Amino acid sequence: VITITPPLLRWDGVQQVEVNWRVTLEYDDELGNAHHVASDYDTPDLSGTITLRPLMNARLWRKIEQVTGTPANEVANLLSETTLELEIALQNPKTGDIIKTLFTPDAKISPPPIGARVQQRVEPQFTWASESGELRVYKGARAA
Repeated sequence: VITITPPLLRWDGVQQVEVNWRVTLEYDDELGNAHHVASDYDTPDLSGTITLRPLMNARLWRKIEQVTGTPANEVANLLSETTLELEIALQNPKTGDIIKTLFTPDAKISPPPIGARVQQRVEPQFTWASESGELRVYKGARAA
């Protein structure tokens, strides 16, 4: 389950979600000392993708309007973006219970390039990244 706010909007048709969190450690060494004397890291890198199989074209266009902050009567382009909260809830396929929730408060989601062809499925892929690198992981559902 993908939820993006504001306003609260649950995305349907999600086929795959990828979340990558990386941090680069930097060590300070001292001549003649076999151990590191200090370590530090830069802001973590948090990014990923959301792949959809939209149920209806209108729903896909609403998602693009939301992530670009573009009204329905204007053209959204690949450079349009807005900062949104992104919540990814992983559910048990048998019971539907939420097992784990991933949350970032500052996702910048880019609209997908769409190349549609006749008699082929459209599976647009939204890419996203967080400037702060903040990823909160909750056991179960996130308390609102």
